[in-house]
Amino acid sequence: VRKYHNVVTLAVGDGANDVSMIQVANVGVGIAGHEGVQAAMAADYAIAQFRFLHKLLLVQGHWSYARISEMILTFFFKNVFWVFPALWYQIYSSWSGNIFYDYSFLQLYNIIFTLAPTVVLGATDQDITAPYLKRLPQIYTIGIERKLYTKTRFWLYFLDAIWQSLVVFYAFY
Repeated sequence: VRKYHNVVTLAVGDGANDVSMIQVANVGVGIAGHEGVQAAMAADYAIAQFRFLHKLLLVQGHWSYARISEMILTFFFKNVFWVFPALWYQIYSSWSGNIFYDYSFLQLYNIIFTLAPTVVLGATDQDITAPYLKRLPQIYTIGIERKLYTKTRFWLYFLDAIWQSLVVFYAFY
């Protein structure tokens, strides 16, 4: 299926005979149970019972897609927002080679602007509640149709970062 169609595949297995199928799929789910834990050990995700697959796909899958989409867009935003004021400064200072940011900001940048937001968003962000996602499985099509991470949203974040870098540079310099 993966070879001839442009799709993401999911394999669910519960025994040693399912290990190769789980490893070939894009996403593998192993069910630890009566047949052993070989499938669970080879899988990307392990669950204890088949009934937990519903929550894994519809709830955790949606949240994961939403979080990753937002994280990638935010990373591009923060990097553009960080670099462009230095570019404006170099243009303004006739390419003098002076640094725009203090050394302490350069050192703490990745800790403050990369680690903290990722941990907070990754641990707390839930755009739609779990009961609602379970009740309406058609919401899952948001991920299938790739509606949260689009070229339009990417360019909006990019242009917003450039705009905000201009505001910050000219308002505070």
